[in-house]
Amino acid sequence: MEKDYLYNDYKGKELLTEDEKFIYHSRILYYKQRMFFLFVMVAKPLEAPQEVYESVTNNFFTTFEIPEK
Repeated sequence: MEKDYLYNDYKGKELLTEDEKFIYHSRILYYKQRMFFLFVMVAKPLEAPQEVYESVTNNFFTTFEIPEK
């Protein structure tokens, strides 16, 4: 799955892929001439429903802020 997201009006990409052993969730953002890449990898099988996994990873991603310098 690939979708767009916004950070301070800058558009980034969010990618969700998986194989037989892992789920990979990443965000990529080009912001004020700098590239940022956040990556989460979780081993399968997950005991929790997919919605819980997505909620936890999204909460993790939103904890990061880019300082305005």
